[in-house]
Amino acid sequence: FMDHAGSAEELHAYSEELVGSLHETILDLLAFPAPVLAAVNGPVTGGSAGLMLAADMVAMTETAFVQPYYNQVGFGPDGGWTALLPERIGTSRALAIQYRNTRIGATDAVALGLAECRVPGTDLAATIEGWVADFAKGFAQTHRATRQSVWDERRRNSVRERLDQEKTRFLDLVSRQSTLDGMKEFTRKWA
Repeated sequence: FMDHAGSAEELHAYSEELVGSLHETILDLLAFPAPVLAAVNGPVTGGSAGLMLAADMVAMTETAFVQPYYNQVGFGPDGGWTALLPERIGTSRALAIQYRNTRIGATDAVALGLAECRVPGTDLAATIEGWVADFAKGFAQTHRATRQSVWDERRRNSVRERLDQEKTRFLDLVSRQSTLDGMKEFTRKWA
């Protein structure tokens, strides 16, 4: 983000495009007619968690984790942290994770229902391949009907509204001086 912070307008435009594209991708995944699987082999931070939250089944390696970092920088949550996470794990848990910037390791992700399993990194590809093989034993039309019933238009529209709300709040905060200072401090810490 700092590379696009030459002016408030430039940062706002970049953020609007980036967050908007991410949210459209999440909605596309929710509307996808076949099962969506995620293989997580490292950190999932900020808005990228939305790709994991949009998946039907997630396999995580032992070293993978999810962490928001929003309160470390000053952004508003995007990528489904408020639009999808509360529904998956409950409102109070979702809020506590974000307020406290909690790192969710693979074991905790399984316990919370964010992942199906925790596997050694060497087994990640085989785990996904096994799931695909299991799906192939069933009827694709049934998988499609199940997914379309779970992620029907009404439910996807509700998520879209909440993602739009996330984007509005993200854009409101991204070019504030306190957020710019937070971005500088965060990138300095991790550089």
